[in-house]
Amino acid sequence: MPADYSRKIATSPQRHVEVLASPGSGKTFTLIRRIQHLLSVGVRPEQILVLSFSNASVRELTRRLDLLRTNVAAINVANTVTDSTSANRSQKSLAQRPSVSVPIEVTRSAKSGSSVKSADTVKSQKCFADSSHSGISSALTMLPDPPKRGVPGNPGDVSCSPEMLRRVRVSTVHAFARSLLPVESRAVITEKQAKALLRTAVRSVARRCVRGKLWPSISATQRAKYVERLAAIYSDAEALNQLQKLLALSRARHECPADVLVTDAGAYSALVATKTRFTLAAISREYARQKTRKGVRDFDDLLVDAVTLVERKPNDPTHARYRHMLVDEYQDSGALQSRLLAAIASNANRSLTVFGDPHQALYGFAGSSYTPLRTLLPDHDVKALPLPVSRRLTAANAALASSLVGSRIKVQSDRDHKDTTPKLVVCDSVVAQTNSVVERIRRELEHGTPANQIAVLARTRAQLHVVEAALRAANIPVRRLAVNSQNQRGHPQVIRVLRLVHLVDRTAMQNRKLNTVDVQTLLHRWAYEDGEGMAANLARKLNAALRTSSLESRYRICRKAYAALLTDARSPDERKAITHELGAWEPLCRQHKTAISMRDALRRLPADSVVTSTVHAAKGGEWRDVHVVGVTDGLLPIYKAQTTAAVKEERRLLYVACTRARSTVTLYHAPARHNRSNHRFEDVSRFLTARARKHLKIVNR
Repeated sequence: MPADYSRKIATSPQRHVEVLASPGSGKTFTLIRRIQHLLSVGVRPEQILVLSFSNASVRELTRRLDLLRTNVAAINVANTVTDSTSANRSQKSLAQRPSVSVPIEVTRSAKSGSSVKSADTVKSQKCFADSSHSGISSALTMLPDPPKRGVPGNPGDVSCSPEMLRRVRVSTVHAFARSLLPVESRAVITEKQAKALLRTAVRSVARRCVRGKLWPSISATQRAKYVERLAAIYSDAEALNQLQKLLALSRARHECPADVLVTDAGAYSALVATKTRFTLAAISREYARQKTRKGVRDFDDLLVDAVTLVERKPNDPTHARYRHMLVDEYQDSGALQSRLLAAIASNANRSLTVFGDPHQALYGFAGSSYTPLRTLLPDHDVKALPLPVSRRLTAANAALASSLVGSRIKVQSDRDHKDTTPKLVVCDSVVAQTNSVVERIRRELEHGTPANQIAVLARTRAQLHVVEAALRAANIPVRRLAVNSQNQRGHPQVIRVLRLVHLVDRTAMQNRKLNTVDVQTLLHRWAYEDGEGMAANLARKLNAALRTSSLESRYRICRKAYAALLTDARSPDERKAITHELGAWEPLCRQHKTAISMRDALRRLPADSVVTSTVHAAKGGEWRDVHVVGVTDGLLPIYKAQTTAAVKEERRLLYVACTRARSTVTLYHAPARHNRSNHRFEDVSRFLTARARKHLKIVNR
């Protein structure tokens, strides 16, 4: 049955198709199969465009296509060997058999010489090859089903060769939009720079209001209120985030920002609270003026310009050459990105197939939302096709996930195992919760589960730090998902800190202090230039470690000194990731007496590691066993989710977390205190209703 759904989508004759997928239903597999089908019926690879909304998704699609190219090449080689071997055997048999009259046509190519095709094959290939000039739907209707030889989509055929697969373009929507524009218009500022510029625009509007250059007819009292509200936005990070999203949405809809605020007031609670509706137009104009004055553009400008180009020049070769668009992770599309897709798909002889799951839309805070394709293309015939059967989930896990979002997920019958009932572990403290996670993971490893098939997920990164430290203290290798610099074998950043500790140990044994010469060799080896007394500054910080004797204390001082070296060498996000990673290894110091013994232990760690990740980063991944910590009201849903839309998105986060497992899902609840907000969260997540608990085995710790 799952293959039937996939085949129907891959070979659909419809021009515009919306695929509604379930978790683990083979969405990416079906998208690849659709590409194979298009190639096998005569579509040129240069006419196919595959889009997604994140670099991670594009990397995965590219990896799948690379793997398919390798498989196709191997199958073609095997078929060539088999055909040449059997040719001699069949010659005598063919000579003795009666001849059959089959109409054939001999064609010649500059590259391949002559080839022989049946008339039926020639007719079908010509039909689809001309589909870019006649009607796509009528051409697709006349096509036969793809042959079943090899992998789906006829990979053994020369029409789906490795070279053709290589020429299919895979890109993010932003990268594609940038490619449509002239070179001089492609440079954009970062998200952080855009936010800083918007903050400057708010301050400028407030100053102009104080000076009477804005709204000169209003009273002094009203003017003071406006300035006060603008100051509230300027100092509130959440209000600035919402303002940035609001301005982008208003541009996508061609509406006044104040009208968008009225329509979607629930999504902009911080702005509504400041009562700044009547100042939004002035902020929008000032933000545009600031960008023009500085000669910069943001990502929204890039998308708006791309949409304008497509609408004004529907036959521009930069986009007109793409006849078939396939969009992965469609639920992550923002308003402007959706407009770009609609602008291209609305042109004649274009087909659009989108693959998405509305229940996995997690980026509403960034302006993304699921827009049905029928809404996006109201003047076109859109066919919605389901991909409902999950190959990943067991029946028990599917039942839990279905209870969270109110939609039924079908599963394959052979995925129904006995011992996969999801569990809710109720603990009396965060320490007990962490110990329970470590204990269960150790048990899974002892039973033969590979470490890289175990994942620990949480709503925020802060919740993962405690678990990572406990796992390392228990000698269980662990790595954070999508932190590239720390995922290398051997943990080079930690090894560097241990070298500093060893330098301190050796200096302490000599009863002296560190000097500049002692650290210059290490800095040179690590490719650091001794600018502005870096070596002297590092030596001074390391001398503080001489006053301690334990490995843990010396490691703590040395890691802080090493983190200071990263200030100018790396991006802020990478520095933060490395700093957290170095701190997570600190508890392991208690098991060793010297830095050398700890270094050797690190190098002996297996390559496979338990994976930790936020739920957002884990979307699209799957593991055998999944542990979800912090299923506590205030943490999931997070206490900042005050609007109905925000709470719904938090519910979808739990849904995504529960659908990452092929075998077991274990949820953990423990009372927790949030230091920043000074809140204490006591109750189990409100999402685990009585209906959901029917599908859970509750374990008290």
